[in-house]
Amino acid sequence: MNASSKRDEAVDVFNALLLCSDQKEKAQKLKELTELLVRVPKNRELLPEFVPRLCELQLDQGAAVRRELAALLESLGGLPATTLSSAENAPYLVDALRCLASLSGDESEKVGKRALMAANALLSSAYKACVREHSAVQLERCWPALEDLRQEAAKTLRADSTAKGGHKVYACKFLESLVVFLSSEDLERLASRSDPVLYAKLKSGALEAGNKVFDEATALQDREKSSGVPATVAMVLLSALGAFARCRPELYAQGACGLLGNVAEALGRGKDGSAEGGDGGQAEAKRNALAQTLKQVLLGLVRSDKVRSFGGEVVETCAGALQSLGFDADASQARGKRPGPAARGAGQDRPKKRRRGPQDALPAGELLARFQDLVAKTRRVLAENDLQDFEGPVLSAEATADAVLANFGLDPAQFAALAAADREGEEEEEQASYRARSAAEALMDAQVGATQHAAQLSREDLKFMALASMRRLQGANLEAGATAASASPEDHQASLQDRLLGRIAAMALGNFWGEDRPHCKKVLDSLLEHILERMQRDGGHATAMGLFYAVFALGKGFRAVYDQMLMQLLRGMRRALPPHDRAMCRLLLELPTLPQGEIVAFLRDLIIMSSDKEGDEEAVEWAALGLAALRDLVFERPSLRRSCLTLSLSCAMHNNESLRQKATELVADTLYPSRYLQGDIENFALKALRQLTAKGDGVSQTEVSRHMGLLFALCVKKHDLLHELLSTFARASSAQRKVMNQKVAALAKEIPASSPAVLSVVEGPPRGSEILLLLVLHSMAEKGPLPPRLVRAVQSLHRKTGDARFLVPIFADMPKADAIDCLPKFAELPETARKTAILNAFAEDPQGRTEGSITASELFVRLHLIDEQKTGVSLKKLIECTNLCFQLKEIYNSTVLSVSIQQLVQYTPLPKLFMRTVIQTSSACPQLNGFIVNLLQRLVGKKIWEDVRQWQGFLMCATKLQAYPVLLQLPTPHLQAALNNKRMPDLRQKLCDFVKQNGQAAQRLPRTTLQALGVLQ
Repeated sequence: MNASSKRDEAVDVFNALLLCSDQKEKAQKLKELTELLVRVPKNRELLPEFVPRLCELQLDQGAAVRRELAALLESLGGLPATTLSSAENAPYLVDALRCLASLSGDESEKVGKRALMAANALLSSAYKACVREHSAVQLERCWPALEDLRQEAAKTLRADSTAKGGHKVYACKFLESLVVFLSSEDLERLASRSDPVLYAKLKSGALEAGNKVFDEATALQDREKSSGVPATVAMVLLSALGAFARCRPELYAQGACGLLGNVAEALGRGKDGSAEGGDGGQAEAKRNALAQTLKQVLLGLVRSDKVRSFGGEVVETCAGALQSLGFDADASQARGKRPGPAARGAGQDRPKKRRRGPQDALPAGELLARFQDLVAKTRRVLAENDLQDFEGPVLSAEATADAVLANFGLDPAQFAALAAADREGEEEEEQASYRARSAAEALMDAQVGATQHAAQLSREDLKFMALASMRRLQGANLEAGATAASASPEDHQASLQDRLLGRIAAMALGNFWGEDRPHCKKVLDSLLEHILERMQRDGGHATAMGLFYAVFALGKGFRAVYDQMLMQLLRGMRRALPPHDRAMCRLLLELPTLPQGEIVAFLRDLIIMSSDKEGDEEAVEWAALGLAALRDLVFERPSLRRSCLTLSLSCAMHNNESLRQKATELVADTLYPSRYLQGDIENFALKALRQLTAKGDGVSQTEVSRHMGLLFALCVKKHDLLHELLSTFARASSAQRKVMNQKVAALAKEIPASSPAVLSVVEGPPRGSEILLLLVLHSMAEKGPLPPRLVRAVQSLHRKTGDARFLVPIFADMPKADAIDCLPKFAELPETARKTAILNAFAEDPQGRTEGSITASELFVRLHLIDEQKTGVSLKKLIECTNLCFQLKEIYNSTVLSVSIQQLVQYTPLPKLFMRTVIQTSSACPQLNGFIVNLLQRLVGKKIWEDVRQWQGFLMCATKLQAYPVLLQLPTPHLQAALNNKRMPDLRQKLCDFVKQNGQAAQRLPRTTLQALGVLQ
């Protein structure tokens, strides 16, 4: 598709959007433009033209349209970094951010939230692109728009704002991103080198955004004021303060930690007051949620190397805050101390102090050996259970060690603390050596401790502990998900909870599946519900991976459980997630194995059942998601490749036209270019076509289109298939040929005329395929000039077959001599064929479109010179040809006709149709009447009366144009003959009147002329 057609398609969709009155339809058109302009890389060059025009839709009355506009602008963040970072390549980024600033204050909360979410994502992408490409120019251009967004977000976040909690959450997240990105060290290094003034401006804006968050967070210090802050907003405010301190501790650490400490004290006092005053459960639940969030934020700060290196005062403030919240063990760890007995949990006895003797000492070498043994066992499980269909990575050593701890619902940090307590009393040098161990060695000790502890538990205790541990981890997982967006990039990875939840489920199955399946089912159902809940919050994938990898590693004996769990989760995702969520595709790609039959059946139902619901926008999106999943599985999952390809191909022949079109595009545009898929796809398309030809005439046009669509699409990609298409046409019934004739024009316009495959089919077309080949050549000729080699091949085919129809598509590009030679056959063609040839040749320029080809005037002249007797072309046919030229007024204008007549008048004798053409020219181009009168005067000098046919036309033309002076110049005998012509009985009277009215002219006339008129006796 060329640039013009791409733009035309976008313009059509945009105009349709403007004309829509239905809001849902408008929103759908915006989605189409997103796919067309952003998702398709080759169309992105149109964005500078369309984004500013689309931003005008911010004034649209429909909230759904404004919300979808924000989604479209958010999608710009997916553009390549080289584009986003360049003010020249993406000048529209400023317009997009300004539009989002306007939408963020929209009267509709949904629109405002969506705009702030989009602004956050777009800012993140632009920042990363600028840092990656080492250019801050784009950020400088966008700064005024970002300032507008900052002001709108600050206005929304204010305590006296009428915005709801959800809207405020997104406002706070945007301000947080503004601070984190614009005050980052990467941007400081980049902007300080190129433009220190720019960095000062960005840093100042970041400080203002941070101050706004600090101002709103101060309300959390006061119990009464904090009651008016929604829990979700309070949690995000606390997370934002932690993010500020981790990002630039020298700017924010002291202020943020001091404020967090005050909030912790307030929460601590609130706990005591709640117990005494008997506050409602809702307030207690909010306090607990804030306490847990604050705990995570504080722990994140004390674990940050950047924060710890800033000074011990900050760490002490965080430790004091943890202690105020009642997390004494965490406070001790933050200070680098061992927890006391009270910190170990109720009912847990302190292990006896003892030094390890020679019998139970575990030196680092032995610990490492045990750890490596765990990894080896995991690999042996894969080998021993003949897991050939495993397509994912083997579990890492760290995940394997974590799994041992997770089996018993235990915390690695607790075992590290217990192990340290066991060493109390040792020499200080030994303790220092112990504390200097690596994290991996500490984890190994924790694994050993977990194993020893579990040996003392009964099976029922293990069951209880596993379920309790899972619930505890699920809660922590949801809390981690709430703060994940504010984490630094290096923190975006599978959490400990994600990895351990799956191992707990695997432990339950491995130990209790045979004796207590209801318990196992309870564990699995709980975990699947948790995963779905996380996925609805844009998370849960890591947890799902942990679960399925853990169950997969149990071996083939649990494969049925694995399959059942997977299908249960997929059906749940179908019910709970929106169709534009790509979580399902990602899940199918990254699982260790997939049950082929069940997955294909699920996707078939997802695609086909959704497509049956015509007019249902959501159903159409589900079908599109199913096709996208098929595409991914074909490329990424070899074990499902054939079955998924087969399903894709069957969708390309479905009765539903919309589904068939989408599937055909998927197969032809995405799958077919891969060489290892081409053979199967071609065989399927050809088989479908053969099945069609075997059915004969009793087939509807819809059925014909269904069987042929895929092969037509493939021909665009592989031109050699044209021969197969022509062969099928030769065997097809009349009804089938009719459909192929209708579709082939669009196909031919997508195939370049220079393709060797086109030349090949012209040199050796299948017998009976001439009509379809002609249509192909006609469509190619309409696009533009044909290559000389193809023109010669068509000429050769014409000489071989004698079929003059082949002259039509190449007439415009034939050498002039060849075109003149074939004019007699050209004249015998039907009028529509002649008209097509002339339009192809001269529609753009009467001089012809190919160098050395015949011009419009030359064609006109040569048609007059065709010899009837030698060529056998009747005069009637020649008249039809000249009449056609006069009908094409845009080509045969006054200039072309005057040039043609000047050439014709030079021939002796004059062509038979000469005077007829002159008369027609006077009617078609009245502005040439003066030219024609002069021509008539020349004809008198050429003794026009000697040619009887031309003489009669001469008299008719002169009389029509009232060229009486020309007639009076005729020799008297011939004037007398003209006056006696029965076809013009009033000619004498007209000439007499002219002479009487023009006395001076009459005086110059010969006496014999006047006597012939009867003026003199």
